[in-house]
Amino acid sequence: MPAFIRGSTGPQNNFKRLADALVAARYRNCSIATYPIPVHKTQDNGSTARSWSDTFDVKGMERTSSVPIISPQLFHEHCNGKAAFSICTARKQLNFKNITDKLQSDIGLSFVIDNDTNKGGFGCDTFLNATCVITIDTVLPKASRSLQKTVGIFFNRAAYIQDIATNITNTMCKGKPYIAFHWRNRTGERCDIWYTNKNRSLCDFKLLTLQNSSKQLVKVIKNYMNKEKLLCMYIAFPPFTKRILDIIGDNIPNYFTKQDIINLVPDIAKYKDDNYVISLVEQEIAIRAAKFIGCRGSAWTNQVVKGRTQIRKKSVMINSLPGVPRDVIRIN
Repeated sequence: MPAFIRGSTGPQNNFKRLADALVAARYRNCSIATYPIPVHKTQDNGSTARSWSDTFDVKGMERTSSVPIISPQLFHEHCNGKAAFSICTARKQLNFKNITDKLQSDIGLSFVIDNDTNKGGFGCDTFLNATCVITIDTVLPKASRSLQKTVGIFFNRAAYIQDIATNITNTMCKGKPYIAFHWRNRTGERCDIWYTNKNRSLCDFKLLTLQNSSKQLVKVIKNYMNKEKLLCMYIAFPPFTKRILDIIGDNIPNYFTKQDIINLVPDIAKYKDDNYVISLVEQEIAIRAAKFIGCRGSAWTNQVVKGRTQIRKKSVMINSLPGVPRDVIRIN
């Protein structure tokens, strides 16, 4: 019974971890216990974790994966509070007290390590032999590759997310086809959030270069829209990348952002300060778009691409568009 345990990254990467854990559970013919999904630490103003039902169509997930989904409480009860640990991570040293303390704080349950099963170590293959196992960064065996193509590819979002997205796409752009664009400005993210004073000396030059190059990028996107006969855009972006809106507004006047849809559709207004929900809705909007332009290497973009692939819609990355300045690709 593999249980999904979160890492230290945001929700999009944990969706990938969850998919891998489901494949592992199917491979072992096990059930999987739900585990709280962390929100992105830079964006959320509310709770620090969300349930699977807040995020996914859990019943649909069970049908698609053929993996029974159970509660942590049932997992704990079945295993008598004892579990093996399967650790597939580059980190050589892990403090197990920190892990068990985190389990206690996240799901309110105490676990002890199954030393009999873990006597040979805590490697990736532990989950192949343990009855009760908690996986950290599951690495899947080669024999499970066929399952990886059918289990855990993409999980439909919860019904309320889909309903909100339907109301938005029926209203936005007058209900006509649109393009969705995901802009992940990594330079802006680093300069606004992560860089220390020592590193910030690089920011002014990089941000100015990126801003100038972004003007050409928007022209490239406008040409692509003209080619595809699309007159309306939805742009999804993190809070620290708002500068591009001025550039888009000068070239593509018919565009929408999360602020516009909050004003447009009453159903989403109550989530205006909940960036976790807003992000899920924006991904659903991007999945339904006639065309989607994403950022290579972004976990957010990757989730949209998976969702579009499932319904046979193609996606393009910024770097693949002809005429995109090298600085956008290099710096961003």
